[in-house]
Amino acid sequence: MPIIIFMIISLIYLGFYLHDKAVTKFAANYMAVKICQIYANELEISTSQINYDKLLDRNILSDLNVDIDAGLQEVYDHISHMLSMRLIISDPGNVTCDYAYNQLLQCFEVNTVIEIDVGIAFRNLKNLFNSKLKERGHAKFIDAIKFIHISDAVKNE
Repeated sequence: MPIIIFMIISLIYLGFYLHDKAVTKFAANYMAVKICQIYANELEISTSQINYDKLLDRNILSDLNVDIDAGLQEVYDHISHMLSMRLIISDPGNVTCDYAYNQLLQCFEVNTVIEIDVGIAFRNLKNLFNSKLKERGHAKFIDAIKFIHISDAVKNE
């Protein structure tokens, strides 16, 4: 009888663990996509609406003035709030992001890492699950129009 109870409890915790892992993976990918959208468009994080007035006011040098760091804190806050609302047995931990712009290929890459601490109450179950969970997200924005313009300029020279 104790083995049956242990198996039932471990299956319940497995469901919670897999739920938290899926939520964390979603949050890592969602964060990477949102940061790419901030770079590509003037995006409002909370509503996911594009500000078309600012987008249409851009000129050819506007990529030099995109301030990703200003939008990062808003994305971090949004992701932390989302994780705190959706995680069941875990606590939101460290959220990090790095991004790079490749001038030659005209692409913007974002890599995100979210770490959470899984809290399991039973000592015997802690051996079955990893107490630290780390999920990675990746997104890439390629500006095809600028890439074609650069290719044409190089071809014509």
